Amino acid sequence: MSRYTRIATAVALTVMMALSTAAWAGAKGGASVTISWNGDNGAASGTMGTVRNSSDTLQYIGCTVAGNATSKWVSCSARNASNVTVSCTSWEPNIIQAAYAMTSDAHISFSWDASGACTTLSVRADSRYRPKEP
Repeated sequence: MSRYTRIATAVALTVMMALSTAAWAGAKGGASVTISWNGDNGAASGTMGTVRNSSDTLQYIGCTVAGNATSKWVSCSARNASNVTVSCTSWEPNIIQAAYAMTSDAHISFSWDASGACTTLSVRADSRYRPKEP
């Protein structure tokens, strides 16, 4: 291979790598805490890493599974950047099971009814979600 061919090949490879960085980077996403209401019912959602990495000191979202000798339950809570705080609790086995899928970088959403009982809990792990930073 001649010197000019090697240089041309090197330049072409460099240009191709520079133009294809988006393909190497991967899709990124995440969401701050959002809270919505539908009458007495409500819903909250957010991506744990995005919330943790936010510039404000208010937002949080998460769930806790707890129990005692006779029962087990899950409590979920969230606070948005406007300092609105919501929470719900459930003793339903399927909702408790969903909480076990939660990771520290997952996107979670939960909803509740007028009595404050959690009616849904969704946990989504996805490579697009940003991990928490210290």
